[in-house]
Amino acid sequence: MKRHWSSIMRALAALAAVALLVGAATPVGARAEQVGHAPAQEPLQLWQGPRISIVWPHDGQGHPTPVAKSRMVNVSVWPQNQVACCQDPGFALLVAKDNEPAEVVQSYGRVQVIERTVGGVTFPSAEFNNILADLAAEPGARYRFVLMDGSNVWVHAADPRTVFPQQVVPAGYSEPQPQELDARIQVVWPHDAQGRLRPVAEAPLVNIAVDLFAHGTLNSVPLDYEPEYLRLQGAQGNDALALQRDLFPEKTTYTANGQAFPRWVFNNVPVEPGRQYHFAPYVVRPNNKGLPSWTFTIWTHAADARTLLPNPEPPRPDVSSWPTYEDTEQRYRLRYPAGATIATDQYGRTTFTLIDNQTTFTVRVGKREAPVGTDGRVIRPASFLATVRQNPGLSDWSEIQEFTINGSPAALVAYSYSDAKQEPCSTQRSQQAHLIAGKQLYMLTFEVAGPDQCDATAVPWFQQMLQSLEPF
Repeated sequence: MKRHWSSIMRALAALAAVALLVGAATPVGARAEQVGHAPAQEPLQLWQGPRISIVWPHDGQGHPTPVAKSRMVNVSVWPQNQVACCQDPGFALLVAKDNEPAEVVQSYGRVQVIERTVGGVTFPSAEFNNILADLAAEPGARYRFVLMDGSNVWVHAADPRTVFPQQVVPAGYSEPQPQELDARIQVVWPHDAQGRLRPVAEAPLVNIAVDLFAHGTLNSVPLDYEPEYLRLQGAQGNDALALQRDLFPEKTTYTANGQAFPRWVFNNVPVEPGRQYHFAPYVVRPNNKGLPSWTFTIWTHAADARTLLPNPEPPRPDVSSWPTYEDTEQRYRLRYPAGATIATDQYGRTTFTLIDNQTTFTVRVGKREAPVGTDGRVIRPASFLATVRQNPGLSDWSEIQEFTINGSPAALVAYSYSDAKQEPCSTQRSQQAHLIAGKQLYMLTFEVAGPDQCDATAVPWFQQMLQSLEPF
């Protein structure tokens, strides 16, 4: 550890030379006493941002199979917030096979809720079991799963791209006001800013053409049909489908079998080449004051459209019941895991240490005057990060980012170091946060050392502890 800390101090000294950090801290006197336990709060009951986190392929008898050999899948949905276990969250699961409209395969009230523990975090998981996805019988089939009320899209297929499917040809017209609608994406056309066709991996824009049919038929809505509300849903990667309220379609017509039919085109939809996107239409019938009555197709736009979520993140642990530490001399408070020991040195730096089995978790908190620039103004985290990037040899710093904690600008830097004497982690990965509150700079250092864990960036509750910091 001495070697490690000397490395950090050399880095800080170098940054001081460029007016980003000051020297060693000045003694500030005794710390305040620990403030007891904060009253526990009831966990939130509603799932926020539910995510399809696991799609487990099997043979229909519960034996795992490769994706291409699956006959059924089990779909696990995880919350992203703290929720009670194990109540039914009220989800319905949709599946869209190939380019057909999505259908409900498991309706509200039929989900099984179990308790999972991942990375030391225990949380409920909503399980949709034995969902038909027979790639063994249809190797070219593509299944897309999404929750009725919104979630990420999971693509289950050997080759999940939507590659120039054969457009659905209308058989005729529907009644003037069909009671239910199928919104089908017929074309996604990738192009450049000049409107020239480009490969999917290169195009920065796409045009998305949507046709409307009476539900369960190939009968197009009439030429004069006007949906009260037609917008596009979109998601990048594993993000949740979100309504693109500012994208408006242009109504056009096309001809099939000698007849003209209506089409709605979303032009110049921005995409980032090389990234995966999912698109789905959202439509409400005219004068419909209740819930929309429609189904939709899901189009996956990507050079590589596989759903890759090998290490889904569990929801963050609830810190409302953690003890609160308050330091009136250093003027901050934060929450920390129960069972941690607390020690403060002569400079006012406080260390929280938690030993769990053979793993030691350490968080150090210190404060000093914030660095100032030549204009006498406090330097912002962006300037600090720019200097770190320009001096990569200071301590092999990486994964730097700027963010905000309780309204205060902050910078987070992950760094690695090696020390053959620091068993069991000869190579460790730590992270350090720099938070500016007024004219004060708070520095938090996170470390972990254990037989199976030497990477502090992979400890979920470190982030929770950091986010609980409140300067005052």
